[in-house]
Amino acid sequence: MFRLLRHPALGQRCFSQIKATYTSSSKNALYKKSHYSKPEKTAEEAVNNILYNTPVRYPPEAKRHLINCLVRNEPGVLSRISSILAARDFNIESIICAKTDISELSRMTIVLNESSSTVKQAIRQLEDLVPVWAVLDYTGSKILERELLMAKISLFGNGVEKETAEVASTQAPLQSQTTLLALSELTKLFQGRIIDVSPDNIVIELSAKCQRIDAFLALIKPYGIIEAARSGSMIMSRSTHSDYVEEVETTSQPQVDMTSLPPG
Repeated sequence: MFRLLRHPALGQRCFSQIKATYTSSSKNALYKKSHYSKPEKTAEEAVNNILYNTPVRYPPEAKRHLINCLVRNEPGVLSRISSILAARDFNIESIICAKTDISELSRMTIVLNESSSTVKQAIRQLEDLVPVWAVLDYTGSKILERELLMAKISLFGNGVEKETAEVASTQAPLQSQTTLLALSELTKLFQGRIIDVSPDNIVIELSAKCQRIDAFLALIKPYGIIEAARSGSMIMSRSTHSDYVEEVETTSQPQVDMTSLPPG
């Protein structure tokens, strides 16, 4: 070192080399810092990133709920219960109310298509009403469900009466008889009955589950429905000790004559 200080030219040369080395390393550090370091995120970018990576929560699917309300047989009960359901904008499939064997007691059956959490809140509000004795939720329980249908069907097709049907007088009796036979067979298959017959139309009565009534209406629609009325679903709980299966369909199969079969 002392020798370098004694020779100024050599010392200046070494100092220049050291300075150049330090300057190049500083430039490299600044270059890496500016090109390879991650920039700091803003709050808006962080929030957008969180929202983008958060899975979407879909609302619960609507479910068919069957509710029975045991209420007092007094005026205004149906309107009060309907107002509570209308305030929540419920999708009401059917609502019926009728008196029971006890003169002071009425039974109301409500069918809703809503989520379970929303229906539970509505049930709590219905239970707080003074005229309501009890609210029973039969959703998922073993129940018997029936609905009554009365349908008036034209015997000349397209849902028109005889006076407006453009059918020749010679073909009208034949067409009405063919339609009557077809509707009679269809009614027997669904275990219904014909309660009124006229030269122009017939009236069919059917008591079944709502899905079965929907299927029956779809089958008789091509014949021409003049008018139809449905009562709405009525439900009642089954016995806990009952082993009866409601959905079993019994069909009578014709006996086969063994002598008419081919040999072998």
